[in-house]
Amino acid sequence: ALLFLVNIIFYVEVTWLLPFFTEMGIGIQDAAILASLVAVAGVPGIIIIPVASDRLKRRKPFLWVSGIVSGVAALALTFSPPMLLYVLAIILGITVIAIYVMCLILPVDLFPRDLVGTASGLVISLGYVGGLIGPFTAGYLADFTGSFSFIPVFLTSVSGLTALVSLIFLRGLDKARAPTS
Repeated sequence: ALLFLVNIIFYVEVTWLLPFFTEMGIGIQDAAILASLVAVAGVPGIIIIPVASDRLKRRKPFLWVSGIVSGVAALALTFSPPMLLYVLAIILGITVIAIYVMCLILPVDLFPRDLVGTASGLVISLGYVGGLIGPFTAGYLADFTGSFSFIPVFLTSVSGLTALVSLIFLRGLDKARAPTS
């Protein structure tokens, strides 16, 4: 469920933030840079987040805190001055990657060793359905409403769901299976 949700967020961001920014009056070049920052900003997190998670011996905070921060940053897109949009795009990139890499680690923590490969395959297969559904849904809503102004609220809603899912369904995760050495 978490990878499904984070793929909705990521693929809506990389497909629909550009038209959202241009609709806000941002020039096409700056809008493209902003939209690209979301993907680029997360790259260092692919290594940093798992290392930090191992050192802190915690997984859940990287999920629920990232979900909340991502939601707040997405909602702030609507009300922020252009210069702050760059900071928000970076925050969106980091938080999405934090959730994403935790989703790839979770099968190792949650399943017996002999089922980790199967569980990982299932998580990835079902999770990427969100990457298909998210942009399609956002595109439909843009056609239906005639605007991209709903994008921040859409992203905030899905980000909130990631925080909720991680808090409710992963109770006890850090105590039971997080790295011990």
